[in-house]
Amino acid sequence: MQGREIYPSAPLRFVAFEASFPPVPPFGLAAPPDSMRKALKGRFPRVEPANLHSLEIGRAAIRQGAEIRHRFLSRDRTTSVTLGAQSLTVETASYRRFEQFCETIREAVSAVEALGKVSGVLRVGLRYIDEIR
Repeated sequence: MQGREIYPSAPLRFVAFEASFPPVPPFGLAAPPDSMRKALKGRFPRVEPANLHSLEIGRAAIRQGAEIRHRFLSRDRTTSVTLGAQSLTVETASYRRFEQFCETIREAVSAVEALGKVSGVLRVGLRYIDEIR
């Protein structure tokens, strides 16, 4: 896109995309799907668990929960794709242009779509965190 100014030191510190979907139990298993690992291995060669622990305190009870997530990281660890049983998240701390970030999102969504297990999308969000110096 022409005519748009690109700032040499933009204040963006963190950008995240998240799509949530109905639960897909195989995504919550101990190992990530092999086809997802293969699809993302070029840009995201590092794979590590990113388990989510929750604690809910109510009047009647305290509930604990845990969700296994799989995090695919870039070599420099500034961009990641995280797959859980109910969500896909793409995050970066090295945002350059929307078009580049959108391409990363497309790559991650295509890898999940190829698994053929997600029945629909419940919510999609895009979050930008700025830093004012």
